[in-house]
Amino acid sequence: MVKPLLLLLFLGLLIPALAQDNPSVSDTLLVRRRAFSSTVYQAGQRVAPQAVRALYREQPEARQPYLWGRALQPWGPLVSVSGLALGYVALKGKSASTELRYNGEIITANYTIRSRPQLAAGLALFVGGICLLELSNDLIARSAQRYNVQLKRSPRTTLSLQAGITPSGNLGLYARF
Repeated sequence: MVKPLLLLLFLGLLIPALAQDNPSVSDTLLVRRRAFSSTVYQAGQRVAPQAVRALYREQPEARQPYLWGRALQPWGPLVSVSGLALGYVALKGKSASTELRYNGEIITANYTIRSRPQLAAGLALFVGGICLLELSNDLIARSAQRYNVQLKRSPRTTLSLQAGITPSGNLGLYARF
């Protein structure tokens, strides 16, 4: 008896949440994050960066983060790789030798000079590059969120009629306004 009531209560709360006034799925943007890049999708299709800029033309609050994110995207891996290279050079060090006098004998001691500041700078560059990469991905995702919020707020004033196959796969007239 309790389980059906809980199920009805859950469905009663879920159905109104699903029926909110959302923009159509074909208009909203979705950002899929990968290791080194973020890709913008609309209606399940990848959107080229030029097309995204065209979509954002009327929305400067969405355009600015996208442009900054695209500008920073190639710098993240570049800075990280340079940090790794600098750290490698610091760990490899520079070979050196000195002559020591021990019990009347002259001994040559070979050693390696390693720079701790150079290692710290390499580590900082590596971490900074990862942060730049994450920042660029976050800016691109933030731009898509701002676009979707603005899309939800702005009333549609255009009417689009298409005759043919509807999104549900039927034959008919498809109207968007």
